[in-house]
Amino acid sequence: VITVVRAPRVLEAVFVGTGGKIQVSFDTATNGKGSSMCDGGSLESGQSLLIGSSAECSWATASVLTVALASGATIVPGQSLRIAAGLKTEDGLSDAGVNQTVAVGTAAILELPSFILSGPNQVGSCDSATIEAIGTYPRPVVFAWSADAAASANLTATLAAATGSSVTFPASLLTGATVITAVATNFLGVRSAQVQHTVGLAPTEAPIVSILMAPGPYLVGKDLYATAVAQYSSCASSKGELQFAWTLTEQGVRRAAVLTGTAGEFTIPKRTMGGGNAYGLSVRVGSGSVFATGEASVLATASPLVATIAGGSTRMAAPTVAGRPTLDATQSYDPDTCSPPDPSGASTGCVDGGLVFSWTCKTVPDMFECRTTQLLLAAFPAAGSVTVETDNLELRPSHTGLQMTVTVSKGERQSSASVNVTVVAGGDPTLMVELLVATTTTVAVQHTAAEGSQKAYTWQLGGVGYTGGAVGSADVPTGWSDKQLVLNMWSKSLRDLFTPSGSYTITLLVNGVEGPSLTLKAPSRPSGGTCQTLPLQAMAMVDEIRCTCAGWSSEELPMSFSVRVAGGGWSAPSFQGAIRILLLEGSFSVSGRVTDAAGGEAIAPAETVNVVEATVSRRSNHSLGAGDAAVTALGGALETMAGTGDMGGIITASVLIARGLDTPSSPGNSSASRRLLASSAAYRMRTRRLLAQRLGGGASSVAASPRLGESGLSAAAGLSQTPSEAEPDSADSTVAILNASSLNIGAAAAHAG
Repeated sequence: VITVVRAPRVLEAVFVGTGGKIQVSFDTATNGKGSSMCDGGSLESGQSLLIGSSAECSWATASVLTVALASGATIVPGQSLRIAAGLKTEDGLSDAGVNQTVAVGTAAILELPSFILSGPNQVGSCDSATIEAIGTYPRPVVFAWSADAAASANLTATLAAATGSSVTFPASLLTGATVITAVATNFLGVRSAQVQHTVGLAPTEAPIVSILMAPGPYLVGKDLYATAVAQYSSCASSKGELQFAWTLTEQGVRRAAVLTGTAGEFTIPKRTMGGGNAYGLSVRVGSGSVFATGEASVLATASPLVATIAGGSTRMAAPTVAGRPTLDATQSYDPDTCSPPDPSGASTGCVDGGLVFSWTCKTVPDMFECRTTQLLLAAFPAAGSVTVETDNLELRPSHTGLQMTVTVSKGERQSSASVNVTVVAGGDPTLMVELLVATTTTVAVQHTAAEGSQKAYTWQLGGVGYTGGAVGSADVPTGWSDKQLVLNMWSKSLRDLFTPSGSYTITLLVNGVEGPSLTLKAPSRPSGGTCQTLPLQAMAMVDEIRCTCAGWSSEELPMSFSVRVAGGGWSAPSFQGAIRILLLEGSFSVSGRVTDAAGGEAIAPAETVNVVEATVSRRSNHSLGAGDAAVTALGGALETMAGTGDMGGIITASVLIARGLDTPSSPGNSSASRRLLASSAAYRMRTRRLLAQRLGGGASSVAASPRLGESGLSAAAGLSQTPSEAEPDSADSTVAILNASSLNIGAAAAHAG
């Protein structure tokens, strides 16, 4: 008998999410694995104009190929993709498939474009208001702006003419408190919900104040960061240091403020708010008797429950009393009540009496409900831990084992986790794979085999999210035969062997036979966008340089953006994709970085920015010395940042400029040569003093915001790189920022893995 195995065929291709990805489904599991550039890879060459030149194709499962569209993609519903030839079935028994063409449609349910509006709620008569829509758009969207019926005709016309993500208008067009409305429409024709923002008139000379936050949802189990973006009024007669007064109140409840703060940065710690409750966030900013207020609404969303079964994704058991496995789901938790369990057991776990457990059992591979040897449906206690009586279950010769599923409930929220139990004579129910560490930088597991066992235990990687490539010994410091397995996920060479966010399996081989295993999720990585720095030729402290990151998408939102000069640290993170860069004279290699909520990051290709000296003439017609004009302008810019509470801007300036102050002999200096490096030590000391003074003065803001911890440390490290150029005052300021950053080192370390 000859059995013909047909090669996989395409079923459909549809846009999913907000249109940044296309999912291609096949009629059977394929041998596709990992991720790679689409054009000339999983797709036929010559389609980069449709999907973007850096579009990435990854196998979410063996039967689903995900095309992450890149910046510049033009494909729309009705156009076709050409799938490359060569695909086989997962077992490799089919012939290699021929190339296939599939028209791209849209999923039945698509996500609406989502954004928030950030801008001043009050603006003085001599100033203008800029309202910006902040969101994640993998493809360009078109905005429609409007105002309420009481708005002036001129304001209505100004808004109607705008189609971009921001709108600016003078305060003279306001007749009072006015509600501005924005609606976004993406290339699929999907319209967002209306988002509104109220702006009215402020006292003359009042600062222009906006609250900047990441777009929602705002989960109770995660910290929420807000920044007061303040500008001096163009009518201000003096520009002294502004004072900040934050207030978080629960709407509809008569009680004192839930939380207050007095720095430019404001952190709402996780579990401060209640799920489903609405809150009002306001910041009053000003000096003397002149103030303006910025406002934002926050709807707190309950976090998803986390269900987990200890010991691995697959377990072993035997059809005997001694072979009964015990399954423990007590490490499941509600992030709004408890922190994740500590795998090391160094701390006592959080007990949440509100969790309810239920268990179900199915036979594998037919997935029928389990029955006892008396043919009754198998039942299990509603407990966090159960023992499965494998000797009392009806298992036929065709059955390889069981799939046990626990469903964890709390109110209306539910989450489930499953474990496959292989039932075989001699199976050891106590042999498990325990997870010790799982971060973006390190994964560590261990098995529970008894010491002195005569069996041979080795580790093996697999799963659709693993390409099967060779892993270097440096990336597995424990080797493959130790009781523990440690993977250095920080290594790019190792990360490249996994599909971002794809599932992979760590299996324990017992005498060469597959035993228990653990399925994990590979580190995520934003994709599809670009980071562009402009202009590439600029005059120091005269031309405004910005690194703009756009078009990025990720499964883990929100995303933040940062920038660095080669060899230096990263700037303060921003939820806005456009980051202002301050640089003195020299040639700099500048890169943008995008980081998602899970710590996954993508670094855009570096661009070279050449900054030339800008001189200013004195009244005596003698020009300032080399670079003096720029340093003077830098001092003015830092003074404005300090006065308006822009600690993120000060950190960013310190990180970037400090790199340019490194001496030529400092190790790791990969930037191009700079004239600044040949300047006098006194010149460099003056620049360090300027930066350190302003940096240390904002220590309270760094202490108030864990998100600034990592970049604060980078700034302090950069300014202290050359101790001989650190004056006593500068050293004191550096110590202040180090101490403030150290208060948040736990949060910074957790974010970085």
